[in-house]
Amino acid sequence: MPCSSIIIIFLFHVSISLIISDAYTDFISSCPAVKCSLDGPTIQFPFYSQGLQNQNCGLPGFRLSCNQKNRTVIQFTEYNSDELEVKSISYDEKKLILIDPRNCVPQVFLNLDHLITSTPFKYYYVTYNFTYLNCSEKVSSFQEEVPCLSGSDHHVYMITESSVVPSSCRILKTVASPFSYSHYLSDNSFGLRLTWDLQDDIVSAYQHEIVVTKGKNLGVVILMAAALALICLKYYSRSKRDLIVEEWMKMVKMECQATDHINKIKEPAVKITMHHNSHTEIPILSRIF
Repeated sequence: MPCSSIIIIFLFHVSISLIISDAYTDFISSCPAVKCSLDGPTIQFPFYSQGLQNQNCGLPGFRLSCNQKNRTVIQFTEYNSDELEVKSISYDEKKLILIDPRNCVPQVFLNLDHLITSTPFKYYYVTYNFTYLNCSEKVSSFQEEVPCLSGSDHHVYMITESSVVPSSCRILKTVASPFSYSHYLSDNSFGLRLTWDLQDDIVSAYQHEIVVTKGKNLGVVILMAAALALICLKYYSRSKRDLIVEEWMKMVKMECQATDHINKIKEPAVKITMHHNSHTEIPILSRIF
């Protein structure tokens, strides 16, 4: 195996081992848990607090922030950029309890229709399909209208899909929610419960920290390995080329030496032959003349 491949493999394994070994330690030291207030929920991975922590301290979609009243809030784009207050966070149960400052949880359900598909959260309790109706007059057959969505000239109800829609009503939307409206759940003490699903928080922390924070270090190591590999490859090619030239020169030298040796062997024989010929030819010529 060329030395360039060996160096790349070796440096890759060493860099990965070093990065993983200190990733969690660096993560904990650079991302301590924070609070917006003394009685506020603790904010830690997978959540992070915008303004108090770096965004690399949490996962995408888990951003929290502190409002002007030092309340912990979360913001969903699907909720028309309105904030929901975070009442508590249970990291063991993976449960997030929210409060709507406007005291209109049914509107939260209506606006967070795509909660499961567009955010890392889902409802903590089992959901059922409820249809929102906007009626021009009160409907006595329905239980209760939603006061925070109703007015003097319109009345909003949440009904099951199997209910018959009166002619004075039009359907707004059918959404999945844990419950229908009840005046017992209309005050601000009731929390909207969400949950999230991560297979392993620590493993996710490792992966997130490695990819976001340590990735640049790994890139530097790989670039260094590539540079060393190129140098090694260049040296390897040059050495191989020099070796070929050296072997060729040896062969030429050996061939030259062999030729010289042959010539030295042949030269006395030629002289003897010539001497012998001259010696034998003289008597012959003398006899002729």
